[in-house]
Amino acid sequence: MSVQGNKALVRRFIDEVFNKRNGDVLDEIIHPDFANPGTNTYGLDQYKEQMSASMPRWDAAGLHVTIEEMIAEG
Repeated sequence: MSVQGNKALVRRFIDEVFNKRNGDVLDEIIHPDFANPGTNTYGLDQYKEQMSASMPRWDAAGLHVTIEEMIAEG
């Protein structure tokens, strides 16, 4: 994927998942074998469960994420 494609993917993730609370988009942008050993998250289904469980807290806190600067070149 190109640098611009990577940036667009990150913007989409932030906008759809964090700002619109749309976990359905994760099927399209996260690999099924996703792993984050730091949070003991293995696989897309487990990641979706974690994100879904977090969304009510984001609503309660009024979370809205704004990308002010993004560097992907080099």
